[in-house]
Amino acid sequence: ATAAGRGWRPIEGAFRCRDRYECPEGELQTCGAGRVGRACAECQDGYTPWHSGMCSECTVGDSVVPILFLCAATAAIIFGSLFLVVDRSHTSAGTITTVLVAGQTVWGIQALSSLAAMGFVFPRPFNWLLRAISFLNFDFHMLNLGCVLSSTHAGAIFGAVLLMYPAMLAAAVAVIWLRRMLGRAVHIARAVDFNGSLLCALYLALTAKVLHPFLCWSNPDGSKTMVHDPNILCWDSDAHISLVGVSIMGVICYPVFILALCIWATWNYPSWIISQSGLVYFKSFAFLFGKYKRERYWCGVAHMIRNASIALIPIAFADIAWLQGPAVGAVIIISSQLTSDVMRSRLANALERAMYSLLSVILIAMGPLLQTSVDDVQSRLGTLLFVFALSILLFGACAVFYGISQILRPKDRYDAFLCHHKASTGAFARFVKIGMEAKTRLKVFLDSDNLQDVDKLFDAVRLQTRALVVLLTPQLLRRPWCAGEIVTATVTKVRKVPVICDKAFSFPNVMDLKSFSCLWDEAEWEMLKRFGITLTDITAAYRDLEGMPSISIDRSGTSVGQLDAVVQVATTCSGVGFNTARWAWSADDVGASIVVVGDTEDCESLAVCHILEMLLLLDTMKATSVIRDIEAARLHGPTATWWVVVLTAGVLWKPNFGNALLELGARAVSRAGSLTFRSVALVHADPAFAFPDRFMLSRWESQGLTMDGMDSSSGARLAKLYTFLLRFIAIPITPHGSDAVLTVQVQSIAKRLELSVSRFEIRTWASGEWDVVKPTASIQDSDTMCAMPSDLVQGSVQNEFDKVPFENQFNVAEHQLNVPMA
Repeated sequence: ATAAGRGWRPIEGAFRCRDRYECPEGELQTCGAGRVGRACAECQDGYTPWHSGMCSECTVGDSVVPILFLCAATAAIIFGSLFLVVDRSHTSAGTITTVLVAGQTVWGIQALSSLAAMGFVFPRPFNWLLRAISFLNFDFHMLNLGCVLSSTHAGAIFGAVLLMYPAMLAAAVAVIWLRRMLGRAVHIARAVDFNGSLLCALYLALTAKVLHPFLCWSNPDGSKTMVHDPNILCWDSDAHISLVGVSIMGVICYPVFILALCIWATWNYPSWIISQSGLVYFKSFAFLFGKYKRERYWCGVAHMIRNASIALIPIAFADIAWLQGPAVGAVIIISSQLTSDVMRSRLANALERAMYSLLSVILIAMGPLLQTSVDDVQSRLGTLLFVFALSILLFGACAVFYGISQILRPKDRYDAFLCHHKASTGAFARFVKIGMEAKTRLKVFLDSDNLQDVDKLFDAVRLQTRALVVLLTPQLLRRPWCAGEIVTATVTKVRKVPVICDKAFSFPNVMDLKSFSCLWDEAEWEMLKRFGITLTDITAAYRDLEGMPSISIDRSGTSVGQLDAVVQVATTCSGVGFNTARWAWSADDVGASIVVVGDTEDCESLAVCHILEMLLLLDTMKATSVIRDIEAARLHGPTATWWVVVLTAGVLWKPNFGNALLELGARAVSRAGSLTFRSVALVHADPAFAFPDRFMLSRWESQGLTMDGMDSSSGARLAKLYTFLLRFIAIPITPHGSDAVLTVQVQSIAKRLELSVSRFEIRTWASGEWDVVKPTASIQDSDTMCAMPSDLVQGSVQNEFDKVPFENQFNVAEHQLNVPMA
């Protein structure tokens, strides 16, 4: 047998060996001690492979090794099942970091073990190390199977390996079933998450293993044999054809199906994270998204493609060993560039960088191990260096041309331009943009985000817009800027999509249109005339818009119904159909952890609540729901841990708002015996909201609140509830501001929810009365929290905020936060 990679002439009956330890130098057909068969690939009966490549006679201890391995693997699966079915939201950051690091370590060992499939002859002790860790790639030759099994036929071993995952899954199902029998049922999402974690951990090993029958190399006699079992002739034996058939089924069931499922989940991720029902799907695929930063959610699929590429390279270049190392190195370098610092843990990011660096060094050091002639080395290295040098020139040229194209190409085009009246639909327009971009991936223009110069507003409609979405309300057509946008779209043949957002809307008649000449002042008409827009143009554009089919959105409806209508608008804008099917699970099935309570009777206030619902769901990945009425409070009260109370003009006097708060408290009391505010975030969403002064608060405490449909006892309890809530510092939010400002503000709310455990004191509400529970020096109960002094509610001033006069406390609350204001 000749060395790997060396050129040869056809020699009948000569086969290529895997390394010089199995086929030592000497006469032909000379095998290492204890080895027999074609290319010395098998051990004699009663012998087992040894780390040196030779085979040693089986002893009693050798028979124990596979049994111990089986027991250890079973224990690992059971332990993993017990650990991974735990709700990750209740897992400490240190535990999550440890799991991430352990998973990366397993991947690093699998990647290192995959080097054994390349056409290199590795010296000792590196060769010993590769053999020792080969079991992580499902190579069980070192487990002394020949000392336990009567037959170690390649087909039987290959089939048994492919059944390893179903066996592991069966063990995990047994553990989950046992937990359920003991009264500790596991949610379906956690079970799916565990299964995905198992598949991701084994993806590289499974992919490499199922492709083994396709990994063949050429022999000196012109035939081909399997690299991992040289006894089998490739494509010329029934054994290999059978293995290929089993391999094809394995490829479909494992790498292809797993990758396709993860690509599907990644594609749907933006829609899931703004959908209450989609949150269950997100939890099911936490193994794919949970370990990465939110904006780099796609890195899970990128890492799986990396693993599949590492497994495929030895097969694609089986007879071109000199190209295998550079190819794997290119995959590692590209992956390191695309997925740098994507983990949520700094330690995990550091470990990933270290593994990429070490693997690159190992690949460089493997170069001299390639067994080939000097002439071949010079020729192939010259070709390789030429390709790399040419790539530098090509990449540089491409970068220059791309920069020039960025200068010359027209401005970014938007799929939809939202024409709206800011005062009446500003918050709703923000909701429409968030929903449309997340559920359909269309690019949407909203003046708060994309407009820097108001004089270029009409240019954006004329040059950068594919469709103008007109959010029709009674005030919209009476605004000169909105009129100019509609006229510009009509003149330039931009598609218009009328969306009726108010049942009271109607198009103006002839007399109304004539009155427009008196409706706008001289400066507004001068602005329109500067762009060549006249009253005749406005009349024609309005008549054209009136004759177009419209879409209706009920602004007082649920966020789910509104998002379905938004998808319909997106379909009309782009001409592409989008999936509006409801998910199998709804938010009502799982209950909300975060509840948003606000004025749901006013459409703009409800839009603010829906915006917070989606953005908090996106930022915290916890089920979030808007409490619209008492029924919703009864549904989500038992599961609501965090309250976000939205303050808008007149909300404190809305019976629906007050009754919802009282019902939420009552549900919490029925669950825990008392109402414990673990987290409360007060949100100031309307500049017109007036914080009550101390005289009004005193009157509330003494006389209670009087509202329609509320008795005196409920009014008294609500007065105490309001008095308590208004002691919190309100976080400002500007729904009419830019996306960047809104994002920072929502993150501040999420941060308040996280930090409130250590900032606010326990307050309980039992029997309709508010009580203050003083924190003790020893805290043992998990629901107990320390925070501000207990006399905060009783009027004593001890913190910096209390240094401000009482009547001015709530007016200066916005200045205590580093959050931009509108």
